[in-house]
Amino acid sequence: MNETTQKFYERIQEELNLKDIKEAQKVYRFYSALKGMTKIISEEELQKLFKMALNGEALISEDRRFKG
Repeated sequence: MNETTQKFYERIQEELNLKDIKEAQKVYRFYSALKGMTKIISEEELQKLFKMALNGEALISEDRRFKG
């Protein structure tokens, strides 16, 4: 990792009060993925997916999951 990248992750770590740079990298990758998702689905749909994930709900119904 070059110095510029290192400083970038250190700044993320500081601003979000993360324990180390590895966490900062994970958070940034997640953030980047979210930015990409907003180009595919609406903010409302993204919020719905978050709620489903937080509640442990299945993305698709169990009874149809493996049917062809």
